Amino acid sequence: MDPRQRQVAPGVDVSDHGGIGPRRRHQDLVAIQDVRSDYARYWQQRGWKDTAEVRTQSRNDVAGEDRSARAGADTWIAGVAWAGARGVSKVEVSTDDGDTWAEAQLKDPVAANAWRLWAYRWTPTTRGEATVLCRATDGDGDVQTAELAPPHPAGATGWHSVKVKVEA
Repeated sequence: MDPRQRQVAPGVDVSDHGGIGPRRRHQDLVAIQDVRSDYARYWQQRGWKDTAEVRTQSRNDVAGEDRSARAGADTWIAGVAWAGARGVSKVEVSTDDGDTWAEAQLKDPVAANAWRLWAYRWTPTTRGEATVLCRATDGDGDVQTAELAPPHPAGATGWHSVKVKVEA
């Protein structure tokens, strides 16, 4: 192999300048193969899809105080949402098992592909158990699907649901 043929990948080197700093990490290029048909690699051989598209998803991380709330008192519902390079344009919350939806507040993303934090202030009006759902809308305007699917073979889908006990 010609020693000038190298793969360059960014990394961190603790030896540059005696501390942490930028470097180029060099690795030998072992082989290049010309493949004229679909080639199933490790994960595809195990049934995963060829593409690794990030699904539009959202999650409830905070729902009242330990998933309980008081009727007539303000309660925070909050979480994160993500959609990969498409970004998240909106998150909605339902406190009645999907009958009605209200838009949550969104924090500005820290980077183009970053998760977005969201929060919604809810004042429950009646006692009992409330089913709280969230759904995100990506930057292309596509709303997160309600259809539940497991991670295998193309990524999990569905609205995240939590139960909140509302007391008097």
